[in-house]
Amino acid sequence: MEVLKSQGMRENQQVVFLSDGVDNLRTAQMAVYPESEHVLDWFHVTMRLTVLTQFAKGMIHTDPKTGQLLLELLSSTKWYLWHGNSVKALELVEDCCPEESEPTIKYGNVKAFTKKLDEFHTYIDNNSPMIPNYGVSGDTQKPIRLPL
Repeated sequence: MEVLKSQGMRENQQVVFLSDGVDNLRTAQMAVYPESEHVLDWFHVTMRLTVLTQFAKGMIHTDPKTGQLLLELLSSTKWYLWHGNSVKALELVEDCCPEESEPTIKYGNVKAFTKKLDEFHTYIDNNSPMIPNYGVSGDTQKPIRLPL
């Protein structure tokens, strides 16, 4: 709080914290100024989605049907997150999980993909209260388009 005051913040001034969603930073922000607005930075969300998308693109080479399905699910997940619907996005992430007993998936990185998918699910679940509807401009409340 002292750092914020040294930067010119007044006592009851509204503050928006833009965060990467790391647990310790989120906890510190909430402790310092709980009544402020906390927003998860879209860059960090999409960075994780990009990694998952690269896995899915790799899977297309060995299992085209599953790889394509994963690409579609991840694209939909991105859309729902952009529009602030983390509940639906989490459902889609769960749909991406390959069955461990599925012998037909012939992709060497399936375990690494599953691990990253699980980490992403936890990340979104932990940060869901900080995910706004990025598809609406704050000033005009008009929908804006997500670049694909």
